[in-house]
Amino acid sequence: MRKITLLLAFVAFISTSSFAQNSYLSKLEVDFTVGTANQNFASALMIQRIHRINLIKKLQLGLGYGVRYTANALNNRSLTASPEKFQSDDRLALSSGTIHSLNAAIHLQISWGRFEAGFNIDVGGLGFGGSQTGSYSVAGVEQSQETAKPTPMNLLLGGSRDIGSLHSERYIRYWVNDKLGVKLALGHLFGEYTTDRKLNLDNDRFRTIYDPFIIGVTYRFFK
Repeated sequence: MRKITLLLAFVAFISTSSFAQNSYLSKLEVDFTVGTANQNFASALMIQRIHRINLIKKLQLGLGYGVRYTANALNNRSLTASPEKFQSDDRLALSSGTIHSLNAAIHLQISWGRFEAGFNIDVGGLGFGGSQTGSYSVAGVEQSQETAKPTPMNLLLGGSRDIGSLHSERYIRYWVNDKLGVKLALGHLFGEYTTDRKLNLDNDRFRTIYDPFIIGVTYRFFK
């Protein structure tokens, strides 16, 4: 996962320089999505640019970057200790809570005519939101009531080493016309809270992960 992330970051950087003369740089695009899974709901707004590199005939490779705001509304979630070195049987149960994140994202896609299929992922940014009180337990035995708030820093490191709240999508998109596209996607969302104090094994971070089904629209300001 870490190698894939580094590769995506590299090709996104290269697309802004080496390929500039041979590619079509789309104008500003705004992407709005909503998704749900297991009584959890997420909405996201992303501003993006995609460099589309001509390959053969109508086939194009798309490499890009953007900024994504995500509101991740959780419902009755049992969060696990998030750093990989800690035991997974430490839990923080929250009845509700919304994590807001603002992250930089990178994109990789293939285009064929009006159809696109691709992948995007957050690489880092900020997390914020209100404090929540939840039940902390170890091996199924409740220990205490703890107050937690969204982890303030988000960073993609790969797998269980990720920090904070991150959002990724595998998607297909159809451009209805030159400016409007519709999208279906399978998301992968990390939501992380940090408790006000250190708990078992000096840990204070707890996360939940779910994969929502996502629908969305994309608007391109210029052709």
